[in-house]
Amino acid sequence: MTLFASLIGDQMAEFTMFLIKFIMKQTSMLFLILIDHQNVFAVYCCFHLTGFWCQHCIVMMIMTCALLFLLLCWKVYQEALVGGLRESERHSMYRGVPHFPDDFPDCVAGLRHAAEYKVQALDKFKRYPPDKRPNFVKLGVQSPFAPLWDLLAQEWDAMRSNKDFCDFLKVEGKIQDESFLTVQQEVRVEDESHAPKDMEDKCKEACLFYTIRNQRLLARLAVWCGLGRAPRRPAGLPESSDGMGPSLAESLLLASSNSYGFVWVRLELLERGTPEHLAAVSIPSSDDLAKLKNDKTYNGPLEPMHSDPFKTQLRAEGKQKKIEKGKKKKKKNQEEKRNSEDKKESEDVLIKGLHPEPLGSAVSHCSRLLLGSVARGDFSLAEGAGRCFAFVSLVGLLRVILHQQLVGLRPPGGGRRPLVLVRNLNSLQYYFAWLSVELQWL
Repeated sequence: MTLFASLIGDQMAEFTMFLIKFIMKQTSMLFLILIDHQNVFAVYCCFHLTGFWCQHCIVMMIMTCALLFLLLCWKVYQEALVGGLRESERHSMYRGVPHFPDDFPDCVAGLRHAAEYKVQALDKFKRYPPDKRPNFVKLGVQSPFAPLWDLLAQEWDAMRSNKDFCDFLKVEGKIQDESFLTVQQEVRVEDESHAPKDMEDKCKEACLFYTIRNQRLLARLAVWCGLGRAPRRPAGLPESSDGMGPSLAESLLLASSNSYGFVWVRLELLERGTPEHLAAVSIPSSDDLAKLKNDKTYNGPLEPMHSDPFKTQLRAEGKQKKIEKGKKKKKKNQEEKRNSEDKKESEDVLIKGLHPEPLGSAVSHCSRLLLGSVARGDFSLAEGAGRCFAFVSLVGLLRVILHQQLVGLRPPGGGRRPLVLVRNLNSLQYYFAWLSVELQWL
C-alpha cells in the first residue's frame, strides 16, 4: 500500500518522527518522507538511530495532506493570469533583441497585433470627453494608433524614383563628383542583375512593406552608421569615396533594390526626452544640425501648431444634430431610425482630434520629413537616458547618411553615427537621437 504525505513546517517535525518510527516497526522497508529543508537532517538521524537500513527507498505522502495541498494550490492559481510579458519586453530591450510580435510588423502575427492595438486604443480614445482628448490634428499626427508603413514605403519609393532623392546633395552650390545621370544609368544596368525584382514587383502590386534581414546589407549599413567592421563588398557595387561612407551610386543601387524595405535601428537620445510607443522619427534639417553644433544645450526644434480644418465641419454637424433633436417628436419611427443610422455614420467618419480617411502625404505632412516610427521605447535606467527601437525606411536612411556626410555638421561625441529627430505623439518638441543598426539579433 502506497501512502502519499507532505509534511511541511517546523511544527510537524515531532509528528514526522513518530510516523517514521511507527512505519519502520510495521514494515521491512525504508520510507523516505519529503519535508522542508530544515527537517531533512532530523529525519536522516532518525534512520541511523533506529539501526534500520534497506536498499529500497519509497517516496511516501499521506493522501489527506496531499489533497489539502492540491486544494490550496487550486484556490491560489485558479484565477492566475499570464505574467512576465512586460518584463520580457524590457529584458529584450536591454539586450538589443527584437521582441515578438512588436518588432515583427511584416508577419501575420505582427499585423494582427497592430490591428488589435489600434482597436483598443481607438476605443479608449473615444471614451474620453471631446474636450479631454488630445487633438492629434493640431499636433500634426495623422495616425496616432497605428504606423503608416505602406504609405511611407510608397512615398519614399516615389521620392527615390524621382530626382528629389538627389536634390538635397546640393550643399552651397557643391555636389558630388558623380553626376546624377551617369549614376542613374549605372544603377539601371546593375539593377537588372542584382536587384530582387520579384520582391519589388510583389510589394508594388500589393503595396506591402518588409523588414530587411539580409546580414550583408545590415552589416554594410552598420559600418556606414559608425559601428562594426566593413564586410566584403559584393560584386557590382562601386567603391565609396572615403572607403567608409556610401557613394552616390552605391546608395542609389541599394535604394532601388530595396525601396519598400524598412530597417530595425536603435536610437539613443542625446540629453532629454523619453521616447514612447509610435513616436515619430524624422530627418533634421541643416539649420537644426548647425544649431546643435554651435549650442550643445539645444534640445531640438519645435513643430508648429497645425490648423484643424475639420473643426468647422464638426460644428456644423453639431448644429444639425440639435435641430434634428427638436424635430424628433414630429417625425415617425422610421425616420428616427434613419437619423440614428446617419448619426452613427457621421460619427465614424469624423471624430474630434483625428484625421479622417483617406489620409494625405505622410512623409511631408510635418515640417520635418517623416522617416519611420518607434516600435518600443522608454527611459533606460542602465544608461540614464531615453532609448528606443524603431523602423525606418531604407531610402530615407540612405538620404540621412549621405546628407550628413556631405554637410559635415555632426556634433562631437557620436562618431560617424547619423542624427535623427524623435517626437512623441502628444508633444510638439523634437529631440535629437543617435542612430545605429543592431547586428546582435542576426
